[in-house]
Amino acid sequence: MKFFARPWYSQAKSALEFGSSDCLISEVLVTEQIEIEGSILMSGVVDGQEQRLQLHPYPTKSDGQNPLRTGFIVRPKKNVEPTSHDELFQSHVMRSMHDVLDRVSELGEALEDATNMWQRLNDAWIKAQNEAEPRLSEIVRQAKSLSRLIREFDRKLRKILRRNRELTPIDRAQEMDRASIRWLVRQPGRSTVERAGSSQRVMATVRRENFDTPENRVLHAYVLLASDVSREWLREHSSASSSERYKCVLSYRNVCKNLSRYLSDIGVGIAPSDIHPNYVLIQNPDYRRVYKAWRSLLLRQKALDELWAWQAETWTDFCVLALVLSIDNMEEAQLVAQSPVAWSNDADFGRFFEQDDPFAAFWLRDRELLVEIFSRPLQADNHQLRTRSHLSVRVRKPFHDDRTTFIPVWTPHALSEFNVHAEVGDAANFLEQLDLGDSFEVVRNGLVLFPAYGKPDFASRTVGRSKVDGIALDGSGTSLEEGLKNLSSIVTSTFLRGHW
Repeated sequence: MKFFARPWYSQAKSALEFGSSDCLISEVLVTEQIEIEGSILMSGVVDGQEQRLQLHPYPTKSDGQNPLRTGFIVRPKKNVEPTSHDELFQSHVMRSMHDVLDRVSELGEALEDATNMWQRLNDAWIKAQNEAEPRLSEIVRQAKSLSRLIREFDRKLRKILRRNRELTPIDRAQEMDRASIRWLVRQPGRSTVERAGSSQRVMATVRRENFDTPENRVLHAYVLLASDVSREWLREHSSASSSERYKCVLSYRNVCKNLSRYLSDIGVGIAPSDIHPNYVLIQNPDYRRVYKAWRSLLLRQKALDELWAWQAETWTDFCVLALVLSIDNMEEAQLVAQSPVAWSNDADFGRFFEQDDPFAAFWLRDRELLVEIFSRPLQADNHQLRTRSHLSVRVRKPFHDDRTTFIPVWTPHALSEFNVHAEVGDAANFLEQLDLGDSFEVVRNGLVLFPAYGKPDFASRTVGRSKVDGIALDGSGTSLEEGLKNLSSIVTSTFLRGHW
């Protein structure tokens, strides 16, 4: 097994250990039969040996085993405002992950009209470039639909009457159970009045209102969780503070906090996440809406734990869509083939969709070029395996030349900032020194798509006959806008210049 800090590095890491600045990529021969945590990016045969390119998850804590991973940042803590440099960077990474998830999730919505899928996705991504109007996320939906219900819930809380034994004035005692009667018998005196003593109180059964019911515990758990999620959403969309959605979520957070304080004051506990719904939670319309909203946020929190670990996979999905949209937006481009997309709302190792290869094929009328995009091929060829590019593009000129231009597209992801200019230089050197033997495929251009973490950038480096462009972009705002513009510029010029 070989560990690589970057997919374009010629040399593997000297130690079988990943650091926080590394991409968690490894090459393993199938014959090694090593059990290690990871997902397969692609597999194929190189020099007569079958091998796999694997991606390993980020650890949930700062360190992880199998493979060994040390010094990693973890998800930001709840209810803690970032102040230090590390905490601010954690916040940037979390914001980047949410934005990327939103952009990829919009493919699922676009698939509702498959004939206009790419146009609908493009429209959604254009809207995402305007940070003044944040996307309609789950907490925004709940803030709009449940705000009035939560605001008025304190007046319609369900309650039960609990029977307690208490010392009660003798003239107000209405009910006594066996234990109360035994208590009375043990008191000194010959009559009830004498046994009541100077205080004239006897032990009796008293019915008192109690709000600590299972359905109210679920309500309490929901408003606490909704308040936390709202706070996180508000922090990530602080630039949209003048928008209606921001104001709506801010108001909803205040409503949830107020109800939470009231529920604590009247002694309502907090339901565990695995509570079994009772009759009220299933049949009462108001409590049922709260229960469904609570389950939705719980599933979101659980999914975020896994998505944090596998966000490098989601980043690749985002890059695939960005590349397709950049080509689709060319005036001369015509989509001639599209792989069926199998969408799942529950990410599997960070992947929301599966497809065949090529993912999409475009015909460029003016240049008479066929452009094919490949993503995580099940059976990778020699070029894909040697360049370790599980995203790649092939460009050819049918009926004119047998040669094909192969363009590796690397999508590195790490929990640290990238030096885009230095990384692009290393990738260009790797491409220039790469020996692919005799082949009809020309490999001269490469592309690297980095997560920007709030610092968009662009770099280009030429070494000998090889040129590599690098773009750092995010999933929303001006960083997304600048990144897509740079990507479109590369696609329409250097990226597709060919060698004919």
